[in-house]
Amino acid sequence: MSFLFLIATSSFLAWGASLLIKRPLDLRGAMRWGMGLGFLCTGCDHFINASNRYAPMIPDILASHALEWVYVTGIAELAGG
Repeated sequence: MSFLFLIATSSFLAWGASLLIKRPLDLRGAMRWGMGLGFLCTGCDHFINASNRYAPMIPDILASHALEWVYVTGIAELAGG
Protein backbone atom coordinates (compact mmCIF):
# COMPACT_ATOMS: atom_id res chain seq x y z
CA MET A 1 0.00 0.00 0.00
CA SER A 2 2.88 2.35 0.72
CA PHE A 3 4.17 1.81 -2.84
CA LEU A 4 0.82 3.00 -4.23
CA PHE A 5 0.99 6.07 -1.99
CA LEU A 6 4.56 6.74 -3.16
CA ILE A 7 3.52 6.52 -6.82
CA ALA A 8 0.48 8.76 -6.33
CA THR A 9 2.46 11.36 -4.38
CA SER A 10 5.34 11.33 -6.88
CA SER A 11 2.92 11.69 -9.78
CA PHE A 12 1.20 14.62 -8.14
CA LEU A 13 4.54 16.31 -7.42
CA ALA A 14 5.71 15.75 -11.01
CA TRP A 15 2.48 17.25 -12.31
CA GLY A 16 2.82 20.25 -9.98
CA ALA A 17 6.47 20.79 -10.94
CA SER A 18 5.55 20.67 -14.61
CA LEU A 19 3.04 23.45 -14.06
CA LEU A 20 5.67 25.57 -12.30
CA ILE A 21 8.10 25.31 -15.21
CA LYS A 22 5.25 26.01 -17.64
CA ARG A 23 5.46 22.64 -19.42
CA PRO A 24 2.32 20.91 -18.14
CA LEU A 25 2.19 17.13 -18.16
CA ASP A 26 -0.91 15.14 -18.91
CA LEU A 27 -2.00 12.37 -16.54
CA ARG A 28 -0.02 9.75 -18.44
CA GLY A 29 3.20 11.75 -18.31
CA ALA A 30 2.80 12.48 -14.61
CA MET A 31 2.20 8.79 -13.89
CA ARG A 32 5.35 7.87 -15.82
CA TRP A 33 7.39 10.12 -13.58
CA GLY A 34 5.61 8.70 -10.53
CA MET A 35 6.31 5.10 -11.53
CA GLY A 36 9.94 5.92 -12.32
CA LEU A 37 10.48 7.52 -8.95
CA GLY A 38 8.65 4.66 -7.24
CA PHE A 39 10.91 2.08 -8.87
CA LEU A 40 14.03 4.07 -7.99
CA CYS A 41 13.00 4.35 -4.34
CA THR A 42 12.07 0.69 -3.95
CA GLY A 43 15.18 -0.41 -5.86
CA CYS A 44 17.36 1.51 -3.40
CA ASP A 45 15.34 0.07 -0.53
CA HIS A 46 16.26 -3.44 -1.71
CA PHE A 47 19.89 -2.64 -0.88
CA ILE A 48 19.20 -0.76 2.36
CA ASN A 49 16.79 -3.26 3.96
CA ALA A 50 17.75 -6.44 2.13
CA SER A 51 18.10 -8.89 4.98
CA ASN A 52 15.30 -7.76 7.28
CA ARG A 53 12.53 -6.82 4.83
CA TYR A 54 12.99 -8.62 1.51
CA ALA A 55 14.96 -11.79 2.22
CA PRO A 56 12.20 -13.33 4.39
CA MET A 57 9.83 -13.09 1.39
CA ILE A 58 11.98 -15.43 -0.72
CA PRO A 59 10.45 -18.93 -1.05
CA ASP A 60 12.11 -21.78 0.85
CA ILE A 61 13.38 -23.42 -2.32
CA LEU A 62 15.46 -20.31 -3.11
CA ALA A 63 16.29 -19.36 0.49
CA SER A 64 19.90 -20.49 0.31
CA HIS A 65 20.60 -17.55 -2.04
CA ALA A 66 18.01 -15.13 -0.66
CA LEU A 67 20.21 -12.04 -0.53
CA GLU A 68 21.43 -12.59 -4.08
CA TRP A 69 17.81 -12.71 -5.30
CA VAL A 70 16.99 -9.54 -3.39
CA TYR A 71 19.94 -7.76 -4.98
CA VAL A 72 18.98 -8.97 -8.47
CA THR A 73 15.42 -7.70 -8.07
CA GLY A 74 16.75 -4.42 -6.69
CA ILE A 75 18.92 -3.97 -9.76
CA ALA A 76 15.92 -4.77 -11.97
CA GLU A 77 13.82 -2.13 -10.22
CA LEU A 78 16.58 0.44 -10.55
CA ALA A 79 16.83 -0.36 -14.25
CA GLY A 80 13.06 0.07 -14.59
CA GLY A 81 13.17 3.47 -12.93
